[in-house]
Amino acid sequence: MEDDDFTIDQEGLLDLRYRGWTAIDATVFSMVQEIVILDLSFNQMQSLPDEIGLLKQMATFNCSCNALTKVPPSIGRLRRLKELKLNGNKLSTLPNEISDCRKLSKLYLNENGLKKLPDSIGECACLKILYLQNNALHSLPLTLAKLKDSLEVLNLENNPDLSIIPSKMRENSAVSMWIICLLDQHTIMARTIRHTTLEMSVLGQKIREEIEEGRSQLCKLEEEQRDLIEERESVSIFIIAQGWYRIGIIKIQKLKSFRKKMLRRDNSVGIYDANMDGDA
Repeated sequence: MEDDDFTIDQEGLLDLRYRGWTAIDATVFSMVQEIVILDLSFNQMQSLPDEIGLLKQMATFNCSCNALTKVPPSIGRLRRLKELKLNGNKLSTLPNEISDCRKLSKLYLNENGLKKLPDSIGECACLKILYLQNNALHSLPLTLAKLKDSLEVLNLENNPDLSIIPSKMRENSAVSMWIICLLDQHTIMARTIRHTTLEMSVLGQKIREEIEEGRSQLCKLEEEQRDLIEERESVSIFIIAQGWYRIGIIKIQKLKSFRKKMLRRDNSVGIYDANMDGDA
């Protein structure tokens, strides 16, 4: 690679197309402050090194028409990146860190083997153009609904397994976004209903437990009431018996008093009779 030209033009473009590269020459990473536009298209690279995240001044990155099977998470370190071309590769997915490219406005992913996109794609708030035609998508992240005010072009043509978007509508960005937003709303509603149902179920279980607790308390109160009635009857019997006892005591005392009187009377009569016999 010694004969390769690494000249950067006035716009910060480093054109490295058609070099037959299978890996990025290390010289590129010695120019991180100068590179604004990097064109690596039409090479034979199967992967990108983590060092790609060092090119923090880069606004446009073209790595189309290679043989990439994955993109490193370090792509998220390119905070000034506005245009990313990865079309014509062999990608099956993207890293979640793509959402860290906050200024990304154009993303070309057509002609790959993409089966899905990360949910984080919905965080790319500046995204205006998203090409996804000629892939193997079978679903779309409903987080794309967050981009309804920014996304102008969404091309989903020739994704045979993408059942949520009718095939005749996949090139119509407005219709595709409308369907995505509608599905997102339905998903939110379904999630809300499930959450409400769960809350109602928990509340119902709590009410059932409280009813059961109430029944248990009622049974205890009824038992206590029966005990009180039994105690009241016992107390009533005791009071009656105590009254009878007092009456009996009073009567006994009266009988004793009467007996004493009778005894005194009998004694008086006896003495009197004895005196009468002496006088005679």
